[in-house]
Amino acid sequence: RFPWADEVLCGDFPGCIGRFQGGENDYYVVVTRGHAHDRHCLEQILRGPYIYCGMIGSRTKNQIIFDYMLKHGFSEQQIKSVYAPIGLMIGSHTPAEIAVDIAAQLVQVRAQQGSDSAWDRTFIKALAELTQPAAMALIIRRSGSTPRGPGSRMLIYSDGSIVGSVGGGASEGKAIQIGQEVIKSGKSGLYHCVMTSKNAAEEGLICGGELDIFIERID
Repeated sequence: RFPWADEVLCGDFPGCIGRFQGGENDYYVVVTRGHAHDRHCLEQILRGPYIYCGMIGSRTKNQIIFDYMLKHGFSEQQIKSVYAPIGLMIGSHTPAEIAVDIAAQLVQVRAQQGSDSAWDRTFIKALAELTQPAAMALIIRRSGSTPRGPGSRMLIYSDGSIVGSVGGGASEGKAIQIGQEVIKSGKSGLYHCVMTSKNAAEEGLICGGELDIFIERID
């Protein structure tokens, strides 16, 4: 049913949640088939670290769950961290609209968290599975408006394929070229990208800022 999922777990809800290690960069969407299951999942999630936890349901249903949890050892702070009702409340009705509603809130929270500096799982997995020399581009300074900020990283392979991003467009293309050269030479370098006025127009950029990108070979 979910061919796009990295992993599908089958079992009772608390047991499935307990089978993987959560982290401070995790997002949880609690959408089970019943209120009792929602509460069981929420109890597991709130005991660990996370960036986002949202739970579907009416305000009345959610309050019943929260009241129960407050009586059984959970704090007001933990309860207030839950996005419930889940989503941005844009007037959605159909399942597809509700899914968009929830996804929009995930994007909003990610932006508020300053995700440019976060090591996402895809990037970490690519590093862990690295079997050939590659280059890593890291934004170390930003001035003005740019698509990505300091801490954003991009892994560059010798064939020009990448994982992650330092902003896209012609500036990222140049960073990829430099990364390929760094892989061959082994010499690290600093790439200064200017996205202002004439330079921006020539490269098809509209942000109007500047970036310093450090690029080094990794094995």
